[in-house]
Amino acid sequence: MTIPWELSLAEYALDLFRRRTYPSEVWQAVQLRVVDSVACALGAYREPSVVALREWVRRFGGRGSAAVWGDGSTASASAATLVNAAAVRALDFNDVYLGREGGHPSDGLSAAWAVAEAQGRSPMELLAALVVGYQVHGILADSASLRERGFDNVYYGAIAAAVMAGLLFDLQARELAEAVRIAAASSVPLLVTRYGHLTMWKGVAAAFAAHQGVEAAELAACGVQGPSQVFTGRHGVVESVAGSWNPPSLEAEQPYRVLQTRLKRYPAQYPLLTAVEAAVRLHAELGNQGIEEAVVTTFPYAYQIAAQGAERWHPQSRETADHSLPYCVARALLDGDLTVESFAPERLSDPALQDVLAKLRIEVADDGGEAYPPDTPVHLLVRTSAGRRLEVAIRGAQGSPQRPLALEDLRQKFWQLTHWLGSARQQQLFEALLTLPSAPRLPRLAP
Repeated sequence: MTIPWELSLAEYALDLFRRRTYPSEVWQAVQLRVVDSVACALGAYREPSVVALREWVRRFGGRGSAAVWGDGSTASASAATLVNAAAVRALDFNDVYLGREGGHPSDGLSAAWAVAEAQGRSPMELLAALVVGYQVHGILADSASLRERGFDNVYYGAIAAAVMAGLLFDLQARELAEAVRIAAASSVPLLVTRYGHLTMWKGVAAAFAAHQGVEAAELAACGVQGPSQVFTGRHGVVESVAGSWNPPSLEAEQPYRVLQTRLKRYPAQYPLLTAVEAAVRLHAELGNQGIEEAVVTTFPYAYQIAAQGAERWHPQSRETADHSLPYCVARALLDGDLTVESFAPERLSDPALQDVLAKLRIEVADDGGEAYPPDTPVHLLVRTSAGRRLEVAIRGAQGSPQRPLALEDLRQKFWQLTHWLGSARQQQLFEALLTLPSAPRLPRLAP
């Protein structure tokens, strides 16, 4: 009798979690992603979506011992997951994984943290659960593309969160498989979240998926069963959601997906980051010269998702602007950088920005390559009012495996995003996160 795939996944996850014989670079990578994600979350403390969700927690989050990051209040593990994960995602600054489907594995980090905190698990157990969560998310992303059929990649985050929560609830393999079944059957999100005029749901969708994953594990812990053939059965994941399904063998040695995730140097959609860097570089060469014409040559997926439609050329929300190739390039050409402040409401309507946008053209590379190449190549040409021709080509964004961010880069990012805490608290919290493996308990993520 064939073992259901979700049971094989559960057994694989349990074995990986219990073994913990990970190479030192894996422990270091997951720890740095904790630092990065906490920085992103605390940097988003005053974002409207995060403020709204803290109000939701206050009114509807229930009692519990999982902390809401930034203010120190507590809620149930699933409620804390929702608000904290939304904070991680709000600025579009957290990590990325590129398989057959893209996604953000750190969307589920808050789920593991909330459950570990509520269950009194050690920091080392949290980090081990995160290694497994990144692994599950990456395995799913490598198995099937969702965007081709109109579904959002946060679906995989719900399943990964269910696995991490289940491990920290100390579920056994069959219970953990039920958590996967419940999450897989009940958490299917639509890709409409990422098209047209984007709202705060762009950032909340992943958090909601992680929240559902925690609830799926809670239900499984109490004996609730999910559909018995959720992946391969009639109207299951393969038939209704994925279309095609090519998972790697869980019996073979798997690469550690956490080592393949990409950190971000700029707060924007990942396919845009090489174009942003190109614009930052050319800003330094422009000096006082005006721009007569700017031409970005990019790959098909970046053009389709970030340059098509009037809303991408005239974004009316930060969520649309950080997914807008024209906006991000024009802003970086003007300012020589792209930061969280680049998306403030008054920056969206800046007359100088509108002038650059009117001179900007986006072209698609016609080289027969991949629609979404992992090195996200870009070419930027600027003709100046002084008659100069400036150009730069970039392959591989900062933070990619080809060009990883160093610890000092992450420290600068942490300081940039958490300045409101004050330098003494910043230093204390940064050091606490760097020494997490030896800590007796998780640190308090509040002023």
